Amino acid sequence: MTFLVAATSPIAGKFVVKKYAGFGILGADIPTTGDNGGSPVLNDGINSAKEYHWRVETPPSAGVLTIYPDLTFEWDGSGVPDGSYPWVYRLFEDGVSAGTATVSQTVGITAQFLRPISDVSNSGWTPSAGSDLFACIGETVRNDSTYISATAPGAICEVLLGTSSGDPLSSINHLPRIVMSAGSGGIILRLKQGATIIKAWTYASLAGSDTLYEPTLTSGEIDAISDNTDLVQINLPVLPKLLVQRTLAEPECKLPIFRTALN
Repeated sequence: MTFLVAATSPIAGKFVVKKYAGFGILGADIPTTGDNGGSPVLNDGINSAKEYHWRVETPPSAGVLTIYPDLTFEWDGSGVPDGSYPWVYRLFEDGVSAGTATVSQTVGITAQFLRPISDVSNSGWTPSAGSDLFACIGETVRNDSTYISATAPGAICEVLLGTSSGDPLSSINHLPRIVMSAGSGGIILRLKQGATIIKAWTYASLAGSDTLYEPTLTSGEIDAISDNTDLVQINLPVLPKLLVQRTLAEPECKLPIFRTALN
């Protein structure tokens, strides 16, 4: 079944979509950019001089898929559970089937972490084992048996945070986490990029036992971070009592992913 549609009218479902004269849109005119990165058929060896249209062979199991005559699409996954929702289309080149291809779509939560990867500077802080501060506080799973400690007022250290995930491209849900304790006294924590202080948190009085603290970052402060590979945490005791830090702050970004992968 072929539908002739106006330029702004989408066709939803499992039907052929063809608006252009002849066999469809010219290969040279297929969009290369868009919310989903352009048309998925660009992976199919398009000939710029030939004409194309398509149809949905197998729709996704949930959500609303809309395909357009210019070989772009939209998929509304509002309210669908986390999971994979692939769909299959058939491409026609000059009126002849060129075969099928699958568009893979995943909805879910991806966690990215910044953890200490090296020492930058240290004056007055002592690791519980070895000589590296970052090695005692950069665990993937919380481990209170390793830590760094300081007793002198003004003791300061800087530890570089690193990530293998790149910029999370999100302005929300960056969640620093740090475990600290002190006989009495407090600490100033600073998150710094280059010479710029992104945020400073002051804890004038810490718990006497190992306690998880979760300071916050506003959207504006998150957006001020332009290089996730150049973030340093500074620890500065503000009172002359024993302070123990067992895990470094981990700005954690949990963000909903609306990701389209082309197979």
